[in-house]
Amino acid sequence: QLLCEEETAPRGREGWPPWPSGFLPRGKEQVRNCTALPHVLVDQVALKVAHLLLGETEGSLLHGPSSPWNSGGSLLLSEIAGHLDKEALKTLKKEHGGLQTLLRNNHQVFKVQHGKVRIRDWREEERPRKQLRGRPARARLPSEATKTRLCWFDRHHPQGCPLASASCPYAHGSAELNQRRIVPGNKELQVQLC
Repeated sequence: QLLCEEETAPRGREGWPPWPSGFLPRGKEQVRNCTALPHVLVDQVALKVAHLLLGETEGSLLHGPSSPWNSGGSLLLSEIAGHLDKEALKTLKKEHGGLQTLLRNNHQVFKVQHGKVRIRDWREEERPRKQLRGRPARARLPSEATKTRLCWFDRHHPQGCPLASASCPYAHGSAELNQRRIVPGNKELQVQLC
């Protein structure tokens, strides 16, 4: 490897080959997948969409705890966008995928398929998954990955979570919440409970 005399390694790159003179690394790209949006905006949009979907079923907000759990109706993304305020839409349009990406990122609450959005019913998710073309069914999450976030349904749905606390992968209250810490491993990141 031939190196020019004027080439020097930038600070913090000890042990690496030096950059050629005049080389400037490109700047860090801004993340535009709705994960860097303010939590207030994400929560506001999620609650608005959930109320719209719950309002799609007859008498949905009048159901009590003894009534069947209301999973709401389904709406097209374009119909939902028509109900959001202009500032929220303007912010979402700057992100790749916009409203659809925000709702898919909130997969605990919403299921987005073929341009339609509905509230996810975790009772359906619990059913054993069939094998497709000889592939094994997707395994359940390891116990270390459960109860690391609060259950959205327990906190926000008028009838609470459709699952019992022991069956829900999310924490029903802060007492159930597991703290997780990411620890770098040899090949991949491992989650350790504190």
